[in-house]
Amino acid sequence: MQLKESESIVLEGCHLVDVSKNVVALTNGFGGSIFLGVAKTGDVLGLSDPEGSLAAVDRLLRSEIEPDVMPAVKLAIIMIDQMPILRIDVKKGSWRPYYLSGKGLRPDGVFLRKGPSTEYASVNDIRMIIREMDSTGFEKKISSSQDLDLSTANKQFIDEKQNFDSSNKARLGLLADDNLYTNLALLLSEQCPFTINVTVLQDTVQDSVRTRKLFSGSLFRQANDVYEYLDMINET
Repeated sequence: MQLKESESIVLEGCHLVDVSKNVVALTNGFGGSIFLGVAKTGDVLGLSDPEGSLAAVDRLLRSEIEPDVMPAVKLAIIMIDQMPILRIDVKKGSWRPYYLSGKGLRPDGVFLRKGPSTEYASVNDIRMIIREMDSTGFEKKISSSQDLDLSTANKQFIDEKQNFDSSNKARLGLLADDNLYTNLALLLSEQCPFTINVTVLQDTVQDSVRTRKLFSGSLFRQANDVYEYLDMINET
């Protein structure tokens, strides 16, 4: 099996399920881009309802693919020849293998790019991906995003009177040997894809919600903000 490092896929007159299959294939491989509203000949057709198409694809990817693929996906409406098309940029995922939630982690739910086509993964393909992922912990893997804002982490280290230079980042596992940020750095950055959702109930009835608050950003920021919020809530 030979995969290209990056590629573009044009889906002409496709069903939405074709979008999810190709996103799964790209994020299980080396990433790439998918274009809706362009003919396979390269002619720009445009989309009659680009905003609706973007919203439909966003809902589809969030509901039909597991694990959560959205940290590896970017949707954008772009103009070519004054006509709107939808561009879906997909990065190599950090939680491979990705699969269609309705099919599960089976050959008919996992897809890979093989040559110029998207095909079902074999049992051996799935085993190889799992073996690759098991050999390296999530935090040690290279982050799919390298443009990270570590200002909160930097302040935290300064407050603790600790150095936050490149050598210490490498020692702590935030930088890999090739000087690229790891997923540990991603978790401590403002681009952290994971959030904390705190729900306060009116009473002991589970559906009686009084307030709900979402915390995002660096895990340092999230932890501090959640502690402050809980202290405020506990006063009542």
